[in-house]
Amino acid sequence: MPSTDTKTIASLLGGDPKEQEEAIRLIDQQLRTVVVAKLRRTAPGLSPEEIMETFQDTLVAVWQMARSRCFDARKPLLPLLLTIAQRRAIDALRKREVNRVSYDEMFDAVDERLSGSRVGEAWRAVAANEDGRRIMMMIRDTVARLPKRQHLVASAVVGFFPRVPSYEAIRDFIKQRNGVALTTTAVKRAWQEARKKIREVLVREGYFKV
Repeated sequence: MPSTDTKTIASLLGGDPKEQEEAIRLIDQQLRTVVVAKLRRTAPGLSPEEIMETFQDTLVAVWQMARSRCFDARKPLLPLLLTIAQRRAIDALRKREVNRVSYDEMFDAVDERLSGSRVGEAWRAVAANEDGRRIMMMIRDTVARLPKRQHLVASAVVGFFPRVPSYEAIRDFIKQRNGVALTTTAVKRAWQEARKKIREVLVREGYFKV
């Protein structure tokens, strides 16, 4: 398949929603190698999975610019892509450093009463213990079924694992990744509600007693 020049892709980004989706597909198909190379140079400490996640974040950022009509199709596309990718890579590195904590402190993010229960031991061995992996699976399944706002907040918390983010960090993460603006108070309330539902699942499965 012949490649599409970046001017044409930029023009598509300035078009209607279908053209914008086609532009993102073309960027993914034809410019991924260049952008990923930039990400690796900017943040060599990121894992391959983190690099690809950051590349996807870059695509989302470009798509959001196009949808909000903030994209200027007259300007060169590739320098813009590389600039966004560099910023996202730096953000990914910063995310790694946010509030590094022990597994015991992560229990508090799910519920302050979990650390003295079966889930405490399981969570400490979550990477190697079958019981721990089962808990994480239950938490992720529960998060997937939450109402939208609770889902956004709980997904952010799980995404920071094993670090415990502040409410402000969660707010900023959701704004950047999902384009949804929430107040710190709204984040706190949504997490309290989500945490209650996660706790109910763990109680039902016998991982701790009320």
